[in-house]
Amino acid sequence: MKPDPFPSLMFPSCAECAGIGYRYVPALLWDLEDDCGADVMKAFALQYGGTAIKVGDAYAIPDFRAPDLDPLSAARGWLFQTKGRGDLVIPLGPASRSARVAWTAFHMLNAGASLAQVAERTAVDLRTVCNIKNKLRLVGALPKKGSTP
Repeated sequence: MKPDPFPSLMFPSCAECAGIGYRYVPALLWDLEDDCGADVMKAFALQYGGTAIKVGDAYAIPDFRAPDLDPLSAARGWLFQTKGRGDLVIPLGPASRSARVAWTAFHMLNAGASLAQVAERTAVDLRTVCNIKNKLRLVGALPKKGSTP
């Protein structure tokens, strides 16, 4: 499995992305998460996100829901059973840096971290953190300015 390119950033599920108003969650990853779980989606998105793959007979796993199956094999089996053979471009979705920065910022701001602390941890500038915070307020993920939690 590929190493995580952003190990300091938290990894959201598709549902968590939707909860903070992150709009770029592709249906393929939603369906994978719904059928196989967030851990399988995460492993799959980290391994194949942003690449084109060829789904072939090597992906034919009869029971992709078997509890002893590793997450990537489960994802490959699911892909074969739901999409069949052929070429697919796998989106990043929650594995993208922007989704992970937003999710990490949400957790840190919710825990009371300062904007500077969030900027340092996520390696973005203060303006970006302010924009994320405002978007989180707009969708109701964080309390409105001046309200008590």
